[in-house]
Amino acid sequence: MIQADAILRAICTAKSLRYVGTRGDTSAPAVVIGRDPGAEEDQAGKPFIGASGREQDRMLADAGWNPANLWFTNVIKVRIPGNDIKRFGELGIPIELFHNQTLEELQEHKPTIIIPAGETALAFLCPQCTTKKGNKKNTNITKWQGSLLTSPKLQWTHYVVPVIHPAFVLREWSERAIAVLCYGKALDELDYWRSHGMLQPLPARQLLVDLSSDEIIQFLRECLEWKDPLSIDIEMLQKRFVYTVGIARSPDLAISFSLWNFPTDKLMVVFRLLDELLRTHRQIGQNYLNFDSCWFNSLGFTVNSSLVQDTMIRHHVLWPEFPHSLAFQTVQYTREPFYKDDGRRWTPKDDMSRLRRYNARDSAVTYEVFNAQ
Repeated sequence: MIQADAILRAICTAKSLRYVGTRGDTSAPAVVIGRDPGAEEDQAGKPFIGASGREQDRMLADAGWNPANLWFTNVIKVRIPGNDIKRFGELGIPIELFHNQTLEELQEHKPTIIIPAGETALAFLCPQCTTKKGNKKNTNITKWQGSLLTSPKLQWTHYVVPVIHPAFVLREWSERAIAVLCYGKALDELDYWRSHGMLQPLPARQLLVDLSSDEIIQFLRECLEWKDPLSIDIEMLQKRFVYTVGIARSPDLAISFSLWNFPTDKLMVVFRLLDELLRTHRQIGQNYLNFDSCWFNSLGFTVNSSLVQDTMIRHHVLWPEFPHSLAFQTVQYTREPFYKDDGRRWTPKDDMSRLRRYNARDSAVTYEVFNAQ
């Protein structure tokens, strides 16, 4: 028996607390990890068998999972009074002991696909997903759900695929289809691993963000000869003016450049070539007709709206019941992990190459979304 597990069981016995261990075959390559057992789980000594656990099983089945390919556990192995995380201290057991036990449990079985159900399990496995504001920490699982992540606490090959907790689904039924989608993504990764003996690598995109004015001009001239559509995206600086333009020729190749940081004679050429592209070439964009094209027009460019395919409008038609942001479509259509926080709150004092990288990634991801649609 692993050390932390033995200590925790002994403490639970001394405190007359029921230890709720695992359910399923721990030799299976995929595990679902929740926060703590509820009342029914506490009574039976097994995780995820109550109302939320039964709904979770139904969602897993809807996503194509075979229960034999999964096992279930919780980060906290005893019921928190009233299932209220604010009352955790009443247990009188250090949280570090639960964390150590869970890490040893995972180390013993080394699952390839790890599905944290809820924010507590995600924050424990992937602290990089937690933001801090003042003295408060926040892990917003709705941003990270469905992303392919890795835990810095685990030393073997794996993917962490967060999913919203089934208890929340029971309170907000509109989240169910999204949870099923995320369980399906996790299954796709497991199927690839079974077929290829390795995990599928994350997307490798060539994002060119530090080009010279001559290189940008050459790229734009090549784009005018390009037969396929171009994915185009802009980024604003302080929500006041257009700062960068991203152009992707494919999901794998994109550039981003500033409209202002070159000599005037070079910028004149860039503006003329970009205007010709916007007037004559097929374009892809997310919320392009209501946002990007309006800002382009305000700068004197002419966007030919008849040549535009807007992925947001297309998504409204295809999946009216789902959110329509690029962040969500990235989860639905691609394997790109969540990255949208990279583009928030930029000022001229920041590293503008990072903003351009974000801009180029938006363009490339939008192209992949378009292809999938």
